[in-house]
Amino acid sequence: LPKVPENIVTTFPILAKTGRVDFPLRCTTKKTILAITPTDFDNNPEVDFGQVLSGEVGTRLLQIKNDGALPAKFECEVVDGDSDFLSMISWSPSKGEFKAHGMTKLSFQFKPTVVGSFSTTLRLHCGNGAAGDAKFEKTYEVVVRGTCVDVPIYVEKEEYDL
Repeated sequence: LPKVPENIVTTFPILAKTGRVDFPLRCTTKKTILAITPTDFDNNPEVDFGQVLSGEVGTRLLQIKNDGALPAKFECEVVDGDSDFLSMISWSPSKGEFKAHGMTKLSFQFKPTVVGSFSTTLRLHCGNGAAGDAKFEKTYEVVVRGTCVDVPIYVEKEEYDL
């Protein structure tokens, strides 16, 4: 374990026959570097089910890639508990760890029971518990939306002469 939880950027002086030579020295701490897909235009995590037929189940994935060498724990929780939409969606896992140099997939399901458009926000809190420059604490607002449509009926012609 490092003695100092900070990045070190300095020079290491060496005395040569021709004079002093400064060798650059850079020591960095392990970090947590997350990349989440898909996202909206503002780079916020987004789960969009689009249109799902009543009685069907829509499934979407939120992928979190940790490009860093330090793992981070996460928890995905509800922001607004009064939404009817929450009874129609589920996700797993709701808590866990983003492994170092790994990919984690959060699976979301939407099983609509009422026709209409729905949206809610979930809070994804991440933290690695490290100190100093390696510390990573971030909360993402995950927008989840979906639309339930009734079973469509199609006919070949608009009018039939019986």
